[in-house]
Amino acid sequence: MADPAPASGPVAAADQIRQTAKWLTVSLASIAAVLVGGSQLSDLGALERGSDRMWIAVGALTLAAVMTGAILACNVWVATTPAHTLAFLAGSKRKPGAVQQLLQDPLFLGGLSDVAELKEAFEQAFEEQNAAYAAAAPPVVLTDQLLAKITDANVKVTGYQQTAAGLLSSVSYTWVAWRWQRAAWVLVGCGLLAAAGIALFAWAANPPANAKASTATPAQVDAPVAVSVMLTPAGQEALTKALGCDAARPLKGLKLADTPAGPDLVIVRQDDGTCSPTRFVAGVDWATVRT
Repeated sequence: MADPAPASGPVAAADQIRQTAKWLTVSLASIAAVLVGGSQLSDLGALERGSDRMWIAVGALTLAAVMTGAILACNVWVATTPAHTLAFLAGSKRKPGAVQQLLQDPLFLGGLSDVAELKEAFEQAFEEQNAAYAAAAPPVVLTDQLLAKITDANVKVTGYQQTAAGLLSSVSYTWVAWRWQRAAWVLVGCGLLAAAGIALFAWAANPPANAKASTATPAQVDAPVAVSVMLTPAGQEALTKALGCDAARPLKGLKLADTPAGPDLVIVRQDDGTCSPTRFVAGVDWATVRT
């Protein structure tokens, strides 16, 4: 038995769009799996809880996941564009503008004015065909007149079938293309946002060595060095609550060690009895340290 001929014309074009949406969905899912598998999700645990980098990483990962879901939803929306019937096209008022124009073109309607008229003519041709076959049913003798009537009915039905098939295939392509054109803008926008989210997540979840050192607890040393510490505005904002004193003045402290992020310091109780002992790593954006 010979294989059926492949679809051609509008049907083939609509199928091609659906296939593109399907393979884009599969490719996206594969890329997402590789990215998730290759991302250092465990690095989130190395970030300081409540830190800016942790919240940026969580937000970026959420953004990438939401945008990926939106892309998948758009592809499914295009791939699942339903087939339509004459009854639906005749009764539905919610049709894309391109489809509306198609349904007003006499070339696709076999010379009729609208799809409702085509549907009515098609149904009437079926009724005439059924009536012609019923009139010629045994024991009635098949005369030339009955045969001509059956032939005319078959020609009408075949003609309307061809008109309806051509119209529905063109509508199917036009509807799928309409969805694809609108989904394309969402796909591009969501793709860019998803890529930005993945890149931002990778940056936030993989801090440089000095940033990692600033979140680690430094080891205590045996020979601390007395220092004078002048906090920057950023340092004052971060430490004033912990110190419980005026953090805008020079403060006495002890340097316990040097780290890649800066000196490991302890602000001691001041001569006037103010300031609570507070330990932190003095990065250049937090403090200036002098011995």
